[in-house]
Amino acid sequence: MGENSIGMNRALAFSYVRQLPRSSFEDIKKQEVVHDRQVLLNELWSTYCDRTSRPDWKPQEALRDKWIIETWEEWLVRKRKQQGNIESFFNEMAARKELEVKRETERDAKSEDVIRRIEEQEKARQSSLLPTLHTLLVDFEEMRLKSEAAVRLNLEQDETHNRQLIIESEDPSRTSLREQERDAFDSILSNIRDREAAEAVKLLEEENESNLEKARLAEQAALEADKLKQEEEAKLEVERRRQQEEKDRKVAERRARVMAEREKRKSKEELAQSRRDSRRRSSARVDSGIKDSRRLDSRNNRLARQAAELGPFLEKLKQRVSEVNSQEMIDKLLHDTAIDMGLLLFDTAVYFGICSPDGQDICYKYASSNCSEVLKAGEEVLSISGNPSCTTVSCIKDNKQKLLPNILKQNDVPVVRVGTKEDGGDGDFLTTPIIEASGSVVAVLSIDTVVGLNQRQDNLQDEEADCYEFDKQLPHIPITEEIEQFTSSVAAILSDAYVLGLTPNLSSSKQSISTLYSAATSCISRLTSPPLNCYIATLPRIGGDTFQVVSQNGRNIGENQPPPPTPETRNIVGHYLTDPSAPSFGMKPDVGSHLLIENVKNDDKVVNYQPDRKGGQDFPKNDEFLALFPIVSCNGLIGVVGVEGSSQRQLTNNTLGQIKKVIAQLSEYRNVLINFKMRKIYASQCVQWCAALSGCQHCYISIRRDLVNEQAPASDEGAYEYVSATASQQFVIGQILPPDTGITHSVIASGEAVHHNDVSKVPSVHFLKQSNSEGQLAITPIGTIGALYLDTVGWTDGKRDLTKPDLAMMETSASTLMKLFTQLDETGADAEDTSGTTLKIETEVNASCVRFLKKIWQETTDDLRSMKKEELLEMARYSKPPEAIPPVCSATFIIMGRKPKSVATWDQTRKCIKHTVIEKMTNFDPTKSTPAKAFFIRAKKLTKGCTVDFVAKKGSKPASLFFHWTFVNIQLRYASIYFKKLYADGMLEVAESPGPVEEKEEVPSEFGSSLGEAPTEDDEALSAGDEDDENAGEGGEEEAETPQ
Repeated sequence: MGENSIGMNRALAFSYVRQLPRSSFEDIKKQEVVHDRQVLLNELWSTYCDRTSRPDWKPQEALRDKWIIETWEEWLVRKRKQQGNIESFFNEMAARKELEVKRETERDAKSEDVIRRIEEQEKARQSSLLPTLHTLLVDFEEMRLKSEAAVRLNLEQDETHNRQLIIESEDPSRTSLREQERDAFDSILSNIRDREAAEAVKLLEEENESNLEKARLAEQAALEADKLKQEEEAKLEVERRRQQEEKDRKVAERRARVMAEREKRKSKEELAQSRRDSRRRSSARVDSGIKDSRRLDSRNNRLARQAAELGPFLEKLKQRVSEVNSQEMIDKLLHDTAIDMGLLLFDTAVYFGICSPDGQDICYKYASSNCSEVLKAGEEVLSISGNPSCTTVSCIKDNKQKLLPNILKQNDVPVVRVGTKEDGGDGDFLTTPIIEASGSVVAVLSIDTVVGLNQRQDNLQDEEADCYEFDKQLPHIPITEEIEQFTSSVAAILSDAYVLGLTPNLSSSKQSISTLYSAATSCISRLTSPPLNCYIATLPRIGGDTFQVVSQNGRNIGENQPPPPTPETRNIVGHYLTDPSAPSFGMKPDVGSHLLIENVKNDDKVVNYQPDRKGGQDFPKNDEFLALFPIVSCNGLIGVVGVEGSSQRQLTNNTLGQIKKVIAQLSEYRNVLINFKMRKIYASQCVQWCAALSGCQHCYISIRRDLVNEQAPASDEGAYEYVSATASQQFVIGQILPPDTGITHSVIASGEAVHHNDVSKVPSVHFLKQSNSEGQLAITPIGTIGALYLDTVGWTDGKRDLTKPDLAMMETSASTLMKLFTQLDETGADAEDTSGTTLKIETEVNASCVRFLKKIWQETTDDLRSMKKEELLEMARYSKPPEAIPPVCSATFIIMGRKPKSVATWDQTRKCIKHTVIEKMTNFDPTKSTPAKAFFIRAKKLTKGCTVDFVAKKGSKPASLFFHWTFVNIQLRYASIYFKKLYADGMLEVAESPGPVEEKEEVPSEFGSSLGEAPTEDDEALSAGDEDDENAGEGGEEEAETPQ
């Protein structure tokens, strides 16, 4: 018993414990008690601090003096008792000292009292004596003392003087030196005073000169300012006079032109009147029916000649369009076309409306000669928003030709502007859109027959018809199907002018990479007539080995397949190119370069895209040319644009220049949009990580809006947009937090995190959804560009309080996110990650896709490498470990390939804990295909409910590191599966989703479970995980020996 007692109460080697007898149940139980006691006696101070959640006690290790017969708990109890005894001793000493001081004070008081009484008795005795009686008026004693003092003073002065004389007579040189020194000192002092006076006078003079100079400069500046002002006023006056003269000149020219037109019209009317009078007199007896017949025949003849001239007009217009290469030429073409069409189409007004850049108005700039003066002035404006039911506005919105018969008799359709009339009369109205390369309407071509036949009778008379002043008006000329087709052809040819003469602008398609690619391929394919076949093929990463077509002729992968521009064109959306000898792989990362192959049939290096990565299908080559243009990111080649067409018509230099301009825009906008996309991906991974570790399902992130949304208006400057959230908070995504709303802006400005224990008591908190519930809120700024949020508002089950480990985890995550955002701005989204180990997923897709999780993974593995061997093996010595250690360790070994049944109990699990496990954990790559996904499912299920604060309280430092490592590997596996699937589906480049969102657990609360990170599998997959684990776990790491 004594030996066992010594073994229990004294720290000894564990070999002693193994030597204890185990012959009976009592002996075994006693040995376990001795073993547990020895574990506590040999425990390290740092381990004890971690186990009891007291990391701030570690610096006290140098002060400890623990005995080998006591545990750290007993040492703390002894230290507290020792401290109490010391305090009691010092308290007793202080009491004694205070008592002595009190006694000394009492003795002093008694002594003073005795002296006081003696003095009082002496005064009483003296006062009882009779006073001295005398009649002397002089106090001779006082006089004697004064006389002696005066004599003594005189004697001392004489003595001093005599001594001085003796000294001077004995050493005359000394006296001379003293006098010289005194004179020199007086001279120096006088010189100093004179110099100070001179300097003061000089400073005063300099100050006066400086003031005079300043006054002179100020006066000169004022004069120069007045001179400049006068010169500016003179220039303004000259400019005003010039403008006034120009205005007067234009008014005079306009008046002269109007007068000339009026005189010309008057003379023309007089001539027509004289002709009519002459014919009326000569044909007074002609039957009225014959006159109407002649008029109709004349009009029909004119319409017949008009029909014959339509075809040549279109050919001439096409010839002019082929020469267009600037906006000025397009403007002149529209002006001339309006005039020519007005002369060609009988009794028809023609006018063009140009859409404003903001798409809010239509300005009528060009009109035929028979239109109203208002339209011909070129200043008429039609508001699109103010006239939503107008036929022209409907034509623009629907991008379709509109015909309205008898427009002035349509009561339900507002007539905004027609050729000559605004009310009364008959006539049809036709409007046709003119479309640019991007598909947007840039102008409208409108014609109407409301001009009225009566206003063109003079022309008829010049030909062959007989008309009289009082003849009835003929019916208006309807817009026939032939005129409709002709007008549509004119609009199509003018659309080609915009397509061929101007470089398309992709700025309106910067909503996403998908819309950008669609607009780019659509614009390029329409640069020639007939259209070209245009496609975009991208690499999964810089230096990748596979091109995949993601967009062709305006349609992207995942959408309805596009119709081929020609019957011979093969649909290649989603197809692959893997041959490294193909020309696409040799493209230089230069935006201004291109590669032109005049006939692919004669080039053996040109390989057709294949439906799968294996290839093998032999598609025939056609007689086509192929032009390749590189899509360049900040770090190299990321894709190519291919343009194909018949080899009989090669691309002109003008068309090549337009394509290069389009692709330059494409590369620029793509780099901006991919950065926006990566910021959202990082934010999504950060949200999942924080939600997983904290167990709080109300987690979300906001980022400054101009960093995630290219279409953000200027009015949103300083606003923040919520870009990522957990499943229960998806309603916040896309919502805007305006400036000076809520507390986020002040938190970001201060740079300090905040934690409110009850948000219902903080009136400045801005709720995105109405809520009167209590709860906590923590906000951590992400530098100056965003904020990370955790809250427990409205929770009825699960986690209710945010702890210090949660807040520390938020600080670390926000700091990591800010570093990645800064790195993204510096290197771009396509840069390779050269820091540390390269994961397998990084060799398959863009390394930026998992950069946040990899950063957390690297930090965790670095912490594992720095962990001491004793700290790791100490965890294996627990016979009854803290609550958090068994599930975390089991999940760790399951992820590394252990069968779940092999780590089902703690005794089985702790046998796997040895110092070599750290190397295996740091070299483990979760993005590989092994172990199977079921292992990660089982590990996630096993750690359900574990959070960072729970492991910190109910575990140890090694357990916390195992916990972080387990969860980051689970999330990396789910992220790699998600991005690999996008890559397999061809959606890696164009997908807009920032990443997988965790699925909602089935819990009573509407807010989800207390744990969630990457997406969970369904119940069938979880139940099937056991069988998969048992089969896939074979071949895992070898059974570990019992830790020594």
